[in-house]
Amino acid sequence: MLVLALCAFLVAGCLGAGTIAQAAAARRAASTAADLGALAAADLLAVGDPTACAVAAVVVRANGSTMTSCRVSRDGSVRIGAERTVPGVLAGLGPARASARAGQPP
Repeated sequence: MLVLALCAFLVAGCLGAGTIAQAAAARRAASTAADLGALAAADLLAVGDPTACAVAAVVVRANGSTMTSCRVSRDGSVRIGAERTVPGVLAGLGPARASARAGQPP
């Protein structure tokens, strides 16, 4: 009986660790998508292209996330917000969110 309880405890621990790992992976993926979107937008802003936010949205989407915001500052930098759905049992807690900023060096 003790062996069965120990096995059940170990299985539950492994499932919990896997769930947390899925949430962390979703957060990293959203962060990567935001970073790449911000870099793409900053490159376009540097040459005066007005489609920077639209291109950033395409880049973020291509990386499996959704762009939630695109703010261009007066100094030519851009801040991108992105989110990605967390799979599994933690999906009910909402998406993983991240933001990134990129711009020209001062």
